Amino acid sequence: MCKLLAFIISTLLSTTLIAQDAGVSLSQNESDFPTESLAAWDAAFPDQNVGFFHVYTDPVIDPNEVYLLRGQVIGGYETALLPNKIQRLANRMEATLYAAAAVRDGQGGKLYLVRMEGADQDRIEMFQIDDAVVKHVQTLAYRQCEGNDCRQIDSFLTDVDGDTEFEIMQIFRVQKDGETRRSNRVMYDYHERSGKWKKAKMVNAPWASTEFFDPTDDDQ
Repeated sequence: MCKLLAFIISTLLSTTLIAQDAGVSLSQNESDFPTESLAAWDAAFPDQNVGFFHVYTDPVIDPNEVYLLRGQVIGGYETALLPNKIQRLANRMEATLYAAAAVRDGQGGKLYLVRMEGADQDRIEMFQIDDAVVKHVQTLAYRQCEGNDCRQIDSFLTDVDGDTEFEIMQIFRVQKDGETRRSNRVMYDYHERSGKWKKAKMVNAPWASTEFFDPTDDDQ
């Protein structure tokens, strides 16, 4: 029990510390990148339609697999644009970084998904360009396993309330010996007045359509 509790606390601390910047403003103009470096950053990310977009990490990506978040390896100036705390996290993870996708934010700009493939964990983090700076917005996906003990976050980007702006539907679980011991789900909605993503309750949210990616049953 103590080991499981420590496992859960470690997960919550990890995701909470990374998500502390989730209140940045979505003020980017999609066609106005003030430096060549930011323009090159934008060009590195393939555009992806949202629809009902499942954001998840895959620990073993087959070359023939249809994985929309595969992306191209980034380094050098791209990683130098990332916030310092993300660079430190990547170093601790011994991670390879990928420009996984860019999605429209509904405000005329873009949000950028960076896949972090580490030695013992994988993550997908979301960023935006604000005031000529790449800023962290939200952790969208996370997976770390020790044997059959796993902790996992998947997200689904979709327009729940029909306002042409997507919401983030996020599901979380902790598994012990392959059995789910704890799970949760939360939705984030962008609030234009405050410029922040906040937890929201929407009665029409299609939670029944959400399902965790399972690498042992990979038909995605």
